[in-house]
Amino acid sequence: MRTPAAYKIADLIAGGCLLFAVIWAPWAFGCTVHWAVWILNAAGYLLGATLVAKWVIRWRAGYIPERWAAEPPRWWKAALGLLTVVFLAYVLTSLLNWRARVVEITVDGPVMEYREGHIPWLPHSYDAIQTAKGFWRYLALAGLFWGGRDWLAGRSRRERRAEDDTERAFPPARLRWLLWTLCLSSALLAIVAVLQRLDGTQKLLWLITPPVTQKWSIRSFGPFAYRANGAQFCNLIWPACLAFWWMINERYRRQRGLAARAGNDPSLVLLALAALIAGAPFVATSRGGVLILIAQVLAAITVLWAFGGRAGQRGRRAMAVVLLVGIGLGAGLGWKPLLKRFENILVDPSMSGRDRIYEMAGRMASDFGRFGSGAETFPTLSGLYRETLGEKWEGYVHNDWLETRLSLGWTGTGLVVGLLGLTLAAPFVARGGRRPGQAAGSASEPRPSGPGAPPPPPTSISSGALGLFALGLGGMLVHAWFDFPFQVVGLLATHLILLVAWTCLGAGRLGGASDADTKTAG
Repeated sequence: MRTPAAYKIADLIAGGCLLFAVIWAPWAFGCTVHWAVWILNAAGYLLGATLVAKWVIRWRAGYIPERWAAEPPRWWKAALGLLTVVFLAYVLTSLLNWRARVVEITVDGPVMEYREGHIPWLPHSYDAIQTAKGFWRYLALAGLFWGGRDWLAGRSRRERRAEDDTERAFPPARLRWLLWTLCLSSALLAIVAVLQRLDGTQKLLWLITPPVTQKWSIRSFGPFAYRANGAQFCNLIWPACLAFWWMINERYRRQRGLAARAGNDPSLVLLALAALIAGAPFVATSRGGVLILIAQVLAAITVLWAFGGRAGQRGRRAMAVVLLVGIGLGAGLGWKPLLKRFENILVDPSMSGRDRIYEMAGRMASDFGRFGSGAETFPTLSGLYRETLGEKWEGYVHNDWLETRLSLGWTGTGLVVGLLGLTLAAPFVARGGRRPGQAAGSASEPRPSGPGAPPPPPTSISSGALGLFALGLGGMLVHAWFDFPFQVVGLLATHLILLVAWTCLGAGRLGGASDADTKTAG
């Protein structure tokens, strides 16, 4: 049946919101200022609203949208959706069942107002105002994930009308739009960040000077007030950019067959973009960022030779050369100040007092038990755990896993790990769909055969591209062990958007609605 007009409008709004979030999240000063966070939240709410509207249209009109990706099974969607609702309910319960709230911040610490009527065996927060901010943020991220995934899994108009395998080749249109936007925007951001750093200014994008850089002499990098966050963003993006190049290159070679020539592939620009982004952590002079970058590069080269195969060896050698050249240029620009920072470890083994922060956070995690202190409460409550009034008031644990543990408790941390585990499992549990009207097990349209015929275009992501894509997601999770990337809303949203793309990378050919969707519509 024809796509309802209202559904087209909702789908268009959803796609615009997702692509807007890709650009806005890092460029709006990493969404570390309140107005930028709320604009990103608004995009998440709008994505969630369009998803609800599309559900209503599907139900009222009996419309079944065509999907390009092999969909994960019904139990995966139900489990992930249920965990999302349970997690939001967990945070909302701790907000409504608040134990205390901060009424004033003084030099002596936060002034607390305690409440006796809370229910102790339910989750509760010790800073209701901060937990309220966290809840609205998590609700927006849930809308961003589910609304973005629903749009990304759909097929474009051209793909719906395709009659040959060329238009159904992997990667599909909407994934290409998303990744092209992400790669081009991130490469431009890396160039601007390098220029800003070489210029010596502390103003973010030459516009504002964040208070944290003035108070603690923290070096900024591009739109990020903390240089390590800039390096973490680059280490998240460049492996995805490289994986995208792998997908596009494989599609090009399969479509052109023997006529494919090195240098004619338009996706070669992605190699240059990946090299620009990968070289930026050296200029940022982030010690952790450079160490993770080196580990990622070694892993990327291993993936290259393990899954490259004989076909396309010249292109993959070019990938390795261009990547190493980009990293070499970045190292040449930032090696001297970076070397001084590594030498400072010998002078200050505590890494600017992080051992003291970890000890304090461990005591907080022990004190607040299985429910934690409440989402987003560490920045205010840490003032109560200072040994002296003159001691630095910490805003971050510099270990997101530990901060999650003390804020949400073991119960909330288990929900977060469950959400992450199910999301990462999506490509491995996906099942193939089929085109509308095509019987199960039937063949697709006949293709020309013979020695001169090109091989069929790829219908799923290759193991090499999937491995490269996973490097960026995994690198961010490693960063979270000794820094705070997920406390920066722009980094958290970008990582979530890449997880949305990850859930749509399942193996299997392009298809229509799944069997479960068909039964539901019936």
